[in-house]
Amino acid sequence: MKKPDFVVVGAVKSGTTSLFHYLRQHPAIFIPKSKEISYFSGSDSAGRVVGRDEYLSFFSAAGAHQKIGEVSTAYLYGENTARSIAECLGRDTRIIILLRNPADLVYSLWGQNTRDGGETLSLAQALEAESQRMLDPDFNKHVSGWKYNYAYTDRARYSPQVSRYIDVFGRENVAIYIFEEFFADIESSMRDLFGFIGVDPGFRIRQTAQHNRQGRVRWKWLHRLYFENSRAAEVVRRIMPARFRRAIMMAMYRLNTKTAPRQSLPDGQYRQLMKTFESDIHVLEGILGRDLSSIWSYSGEGK
Repeated sequence: MKKPDFVVVGAVKSGTTSLFHYLRQHPAIFIPKSKEISYFSGSDSAGRVVGRDEYLSFFSAAGAHQKIGEVSTAYLYGENTARSIAECLGRDTRIIILLRNPADLVYSLWGQNTRDGGETLSLAQALEAESQRMLDPDFNKHVSGWKYNYAYTDRARYSPQVSRYIDVFGRENVAIYIFEEFFADIESSMRDLFGFIGVDPGFRIRQTAQHNRQGRVRWKWLHRLYFENSRAAEVVRRIMPARFRRAIMMAMYRLNTKTAPRQSLPDGQYRQLMKTFESDIHVLEGILGRDLSSIWSYSGEGK
């Protein structure tokens, strides 16, 4: 069976939806219509893929000479996900990682959860409750969506996540891009990425739409129906193939989302969050062999 040659593993809220659409434009690349297949993440949502054969069925329509890929942002975070991908797809699989300013990621993820109706706490309250929530079995039962989407600061501590992929796949098979740089010069970035994947780097993408705009849920009951770990979700998994579940779930999500204005993290909270992440950023800088203090606007002290 056909299987992916490359996987975009994250990070969440780091431009991967735009990247998904850009990659799909290249004629030598096949990516399923469904983003966030998340087979290796262990999610319990209605769209969850069950079994290797069902997962590989997403790629059956790929051409004989196309490079096959998928985009699932949950993969970066899971402790065992890199090994699971290697066992299923092979250690020569190409891994692509986009990393965003961690404070901006936290705020964006919290904002998404708030607009979707799953998050009822303020940002400060949610950060204080984060550790306890991850340990609370009741939170996992009743949370809207994947519980680790509420692990705000832990999702943004990149160094252990990146290290796991380098350890498993080797540095030569892991492409790491900084979100702010990648989208500042998208044509150059995509040329480099196409070369890494092994397709014609001269192909020029069309930048005609803004993808994954911020939005607010119209009807919370409908959002809970397709994202919560419910009895209805289990019934849907039993009677409908994964490809159709994913397509229907994402269509419902788009229908149930209305555009909302984008807001910025207040300066005081930004500085406080960046202090939280400085030690991890220092480790990440060592992994990448470069300084991030200017592009991510943190002090860089303590190196």
